[in-house]
Amino acid sequence: MKSPRLQVDRETQFKTVLESNQDRIYRICCCYIRDEAEARHRFMGPQACWLAGSGLMVLGVVSGVYFDDAFLRRYVDPEHQALGIALYGLGYLLVCAAGFTFTYRNWRRDKAPLLADIQQLKAELTADEADASSETDTS
Repeated sequence: MKSPRLQVDRETQFKTVLESNQDRIYRICCCYIRDEAEARHRFMGPQACWLAGSGLMVLGVVSGVYFDDAFLRRYVDPEHQALGIALYGLGYLLVCAAGFTFTYRNWRRDKAPLLADIQQLKAELTADEADASSETDTS
């Protein structure tokens, strides 16, 4: 069993260390939080682009096959089916481009200011750390 005096000394020592390194601990915690927040507020990373692009391609091919089978073969002459497929492809690409554009505009309106603030905070904390390390090196 630990003596109460030893426990009080350890608590006092712990509080002293925390108080003397409060700025450093705050910066370390902010680094972890800002990295998560920065990743969360980015528009699309490479993995998300790959996933969205693959999903849209699969959806386009599957719906194109259905469109060809259900609509073009029944209601369009065989000599005009290639034009129908081309128009379908063009329309699908326009819908995808419009969806991407509106999603980007919503992100820019809602999340881009937060990301800019996070990146500004990151730059300020990095500058503060560089100043603090240069002060300890010159001392």
